[in-house]
Amino acid sequence: MADVHTQACPLCSNVSRYDLVAENGGVRRKLFCCDVCTDFLITPDAEEWLASQPRKCEELSNLSTFLWGDLLLHIFMEQEGETRALLAIPDAKENWQPVPA
Repeated sequence: MADVHTQACPLCSNVSRYDLVAENGGVRRKLFCCDVCTDFLITPDAEEWLASQPRKCEELSNLSTFLWGDLLLHIFMEQEGETRALLAIPDAKENWQPVPA
């Protein structure tokens, strides 16, 4: 069984629960279950970058609330050459499995 953690939501600062998840043994991400933002998935580098971007956090919080059912917002950083960009796309919850404790 996976450990359940709590921390301030990186999008709205509401105290929220999260699980560590991974896709096929890949990079760990946090799957947040926030009462304000609903469910979303975030990578450590995206969470770090968003810490200094309050307007972007508000935009992503609003965007996350529009997804329902088996979809969640997947927030991550992508790098191509020298350029890094924040991406936020809909993703299926079923793609992500809890990381064993």
